[in-house]
Amino acid sequence: MNTALKNHRKRPFAIRTISAFMFLVLFIILAPTLEAKDKAFIAVLDFSLGPDVNPELKVLLSQELAKDLFQTGKFRVLDRKNINAILKEQGFSLQDCTSTDCIVQVGKLLVVQKIITGDIRIVNQGFGDAFVISAIVTNVETGEVEANKTISCHCRGTEFFDNIKIISDSLIDSLAGINLTARDLDLQLLFNDVPISKYTALDPVIEIHNSDTQKIENKQTIYNRKTGFLKIPNFTFGRYWYKISINANPSNPPDSSGDYIGGNTLFFNKESSSLIINMVRYFKLIRPEFNDDTVIIIDTKNDSYYKPSLKNPLSFSWEPFGSDVENIIYSYIVIIHDNSTGGRIPVALENQTKNTQVTLDLPPNKGTESYEIDIFAKNGNGTIVGRMAPANEFNNGFRFRVEK
Repeated sequence: MNTALKNHRKRPFAIRTISAFMFLVLFIILAPTLEAKDKAFIAVLDFSLGPDVNPELKVLLSQELAKDLFQTGKFRVLDRKNINAILKEQGFSLQDCTSTDCIVQVGKLLVVQKIITGDIRIVNQGFGDAFVISAIVTNVETGEVEANKTISCHCRGTEFFDNIKIISDSLIDSLAGINLTARDLDLQLLFNDVPISKYTALDPVIEIHNSDTQKIENKQTIYNRKTGFLKIPNFTFGRYWYKISINANPSNPPDSSGDYIGGNTLFFNKESSSLIINMVRYFKLIRPEFNDDTVIIIDTKNDSYYKPSLKNPLSFSWEPFGSDVENIIYSYIVIIHDNSTGGRIPVALENQTKNTQVTLDLPPNKGTESYEIDIFAKNGNGTIVGRMAPANEFNNGFRFRVEK
């Protein structure tokens, strides 16, 4: 076969190869553009503010919302700089632009398909002031309100800034139909630096308080005894206070000697899917005993419960922590309370001992002051593994007065 014929037969394959290559190049170049056309073009305007709301909040919230919308990959977002430039060029002011017709007009000037507006107010909800944030998504082409969302945040001072991410995600969850506000939360329960399941086969019970709604939330939990992980499926982002307890002896009241306890505040967001909880075990204070012979009433207007009145020298003793944890050191701390104001004066005394008793000599209390002693047990690594069981439902430590 001659060379010309061979080349002629090879040519269709070469053309097909070049065509496929050019198609691939064009696809790579045009794909982002084609994909972008499928995404809704959206603008987020600065939120309007009610009285006494920090002006910085409207910019921070709108910027966070715009950024988070963009990061979902489902929207093209007109940045704030271009919004202001376009409106300035058109001589258009957003002041008093609250009607749907006005918002639609702004959307057409910005050449976007959807526009988000909202407001931030401070209201009293019966248990303290709260920020109430409302947001609306308006379809510029139809003038219809596609979604609206109102959430509240019991934030104090700068706490609003810390909660902007959660607020933004909550708004997106509702406005865009994207679940950014919940995920599984794994709590690894440790005791003595190992999974607590090595020390007790009992299941933990968790009590969760929502700091924004001031309500207790009932959550389904899954406990893995082997790993000590407590899973809370689909847990909503937010601010919480939680208490995890294991009642070692059901015949005793909660928070008794031998029970395990863990608790703290929780700021739950996308970055906190797993937490380590160092549980502690309660041990009992033996002396002094709380009995009728040592009880007086102090300032019933500020304190609706009793405190024992003691005299120097003060002898405190407690039960041994237990032989299952080695190298125990007991740390005790004494603070002073001012019962007339509810104030807390800095630490009066802090020390540690290997013994299960200590003798103290403290200055007599003045006025409505009182002392509180709290005792902790630490292992050889310095991890707190034990705490004195609460003397009553009002205090973690043991409160008392010293008389002359």
